[in-house]
Amino acid sequence: MGIWDVGPFDNDDAADFADALDDASAQDRIEMIGAVLEPPMPRFPAYVRDLAINALDGLIAKPTWLAEAWNASPDGSKWRRTIVDLRAILDPPQQETLFVL
Repeated sequence: MGIWDVGPFDNDDAADFADALDDASAQDRIEMIGAVLEPPMPRFPAYVRDLAINALDGLIAKPTWLAEAWNASPDGSKWRRTIVDLRAILDPPQQETLFVL
């Protein structure tokens, strides 16, 4: 799959789907979108979240081909920001102080 940016629609599969939507009638578009929508995903067990956090940490902890490719790209900082944002969603910082020391 070709990927050219960090957004959810910046890859070959999404571009192909968008092209198909552009070529479809208004009614067909509704059906096409409905066909790919799924019910909300069930709540994942905590260990799945931990796996995702570890995977993101692995991307930035040591040099990987993916990190090196993005670092060589003009959009490297955008890619790194996306990793940081994803990690913050998965493991948000504590918002309130539990007690004052």
